[in-house]
Amino acid sequence: MERQTKHCAKSVLIPEISINTNTYIGKVEIPKDVFIQKYCSEGLSLREIATQFSSSKTTVRDQIIKHGIELRNRGGNEFFKDRFGKRRKRYKTRKSLEEHKIINIMIDMRRRGLSYRKIAELLTDMKVPTKTGKKKWHNNVVREILNRFESLF
Repeated sequence: MERQTKHCAKSVLIPEISINTNTYIGKVEIPKDVFIQKYCSEGLSLREIATQFSSSKTTVRDQIIKHGIELRNRGGNEFFKDRFGKRRKRYKTRKSLEEHKIINIMIDMRRRGLSYRKIAELLTDMKVPTKTGKKKWHNNVVREILNRFESLF
């Protein structure tokens, strides 16, 4: 006796449930003027452009390079990012007094012979917020800040 089983696709699929996925159609050739508009003028990321054209981020990146458009630095537009010790008000960069107090404390700690790692640990223990508002300081950030102000010590 042969076993008969019937499977119906309708019984397996539930039409009310939809899964949001990206389907890439292979390499889509995007004109240079579109990249200039989207990437340079509007400031869209590679991922945002790739989503609009149902393409992969790598394909978009390769085409931007092929068209001779310079890639932005990772992390967004550098114009709006301020370094520690500076703040922006009405499109002008000014000295941040609160952050300069912290920088003076860092310089004093470094003069006393503390390592960058120890300074970062102490700033974290003192609950001093970073420029991005995070609670933990990293020794590389402390080193970069102090290297900019090395003439003071």
